[in-house]
Amino acid sequence: MRNPLLPSLLGLLHQQRSDGAEGVSAHQLLVRLAEHPAFLELAPTPQLQLFQKNFLLMNGLYQLQSRLWQEEQLFLSISVLHIELLSPGQGSGQTRLDEASALREYYLDWENFGQTEGGVEKLLDSFWTLFGGSEQRQTALKLLGLDQDVTEQQIKKRYRVLAARYHPDKGGDEIRFIEIRQAYETLIKS
Repeated sequence: MRNPLLPSLLGLLHQQRSDGAEGVSAHQLLVRLAEHPAFLELAPTPQLQLFQKNFLLMNGLYQLQSRLWQEEQLFLSISVLHIELLSPGQGSGQTRLDEASALREYYLDWENFGQTEGGVEKLLDSFWTLFGGSEQRQTALKLLGLDQDVTEQQIKKRYRVLAARYHPDKGGDEIRFIEIRQAYETLIKS
């Protein structure tokens, strides 16, 4: 299937580059493309429609990424918050294009465009589970007094020190010991 957004997206990206702007977000692109005819024929439910708009945008960007590199030696840097067309000296070019990306593969597979309402809900649930897991990790790190870039061995060492201090059998605080144990389990699983 050919993505109907390609010509418009390409025009917006080149315009942004010629204006000297330092990138744009996916949301900003969707706002600029809001009246595009391709968006008139999407699913009737708001959640599925939003998924399809985002899919068309990301699919178009990933298609253009390959095409722009091959045809114009321009690198299209893509992340949700920052999309920018870069000259060869600015981007990491072909090496970045050759890297396997699960997100890139997902959006280039047109079968994923046909997600059902239930499929989109599952995708969102898995996202929020991952996001929640990130928050739990941050809380656990803070409780154990550890930095973000801690190793598993450092986690185990810190746990042993705190467990010895707060273990109820050694006169420690039972509630604090349970919190420490839960934080340890969270960090070891992640």
